[in-house]
Amino acid sequence: MRSAFANTLQQLGSDSRIMLLIADTGQYVFRHFAALYPEQFLNIGIAEANLIGVAAGLAHSGNIPFTYSIASFYSRCFDQIRVDLCYNNMNVKMVGVGSGVAYGTMGPTHHTIEDIAAFRALPNLTIFSPCDPIEAAQLTEVAASLNGPVYLRLALAGESLIYSSQSPIVWDKVNTLRHGEHATIFATGRIITQALKAEELLRQEGISCTVVSVHTLKPVDTEGIRQSVKNTDIVVTVEEHNVLGGLGTIVAEALIGEPIKMVRLGLQDTFCPVYGDMEYVYAALGISAHHIAQTVRKLVQEAS
Repeated sequence: MRSAFANTLQQLGSDSRIMLLIADTGQYVFRHFAALYPEQFLNIGIAEANLIGVAAGLAHSGNIPFTYSIASFYSRCFDQIRVDLCYNNMNVKMVGVGSGVAYGTMGPTHHTIEDIAAFRALPNLTIFSPCDPIEAAQLTEVAASLNGPVYLRLALAGESLIYSSQSPIVWDKVNTLRHGEHATIFATGRIITQALKAEELLRQEGISCTVVSVHTLKPVDTEGIRQSVKNTDIVVTVEEHNVLGGLGTIVAEALIGEPIKMVRLGLQDTFCPVYGDMEYVYAALGISAHHIAQTVRKLVQEAS
């Protein structure tokens, strides 16, 4: 996703209003952008509060600044995001790389398991959480076109392709990737690959699932979420985030009043207790394809 964002931003850079501000990370990733548009590239240094403040000033002057940092580091400048960007509705696009537990080997200081909960409480802020590089590229273009602050929540690198390049998304609508009748699985970000693997495992057992990608977390496509469960009363949400305030909460809010059985898979109000590659971390957190399939299977059996 990181490369998809970098390549898309480089294309957008022909518009002189587009600017890229980094906090001393990503210098190599954006070397081509910096070479092509040196007047549109700034390294603010390891000073995230200044990163947001400078971006707000540039937006106030008519520019469209993108800020780039490790996602967890945005917690250092929440007040600037709240006041400088959201309160003043500044046209700044924050890009957080390594969301969720993408930095699995670096531990809790580099994990981002609370950003959805924190940022969705801020008025005026749009939140995107793409599931693959193609979705990341398309949502980067959308972010640039929207007027107002945007948070683009990216994974890191090496993500599987879910879409084809000919698969346009509607940015403010959920996207159904699989159709089934026994359960609906909602996921956001890269973890959607685990949901799709779980769907394949369950299909072999005769259990069919609807799989929905929620790439836009704010504004919420409430009607799309409700339509996704019209054929089943079993719902499972999966996220690389605390279940408090994240995707599970968003879906639950959208389905208030619906007669459903719902389970939220994610970090259960705890920090990630392990270090390792993604498959290992997913298994430890109970959000791997095996755990998703196990959860759905149990719910379907209980309902039969």
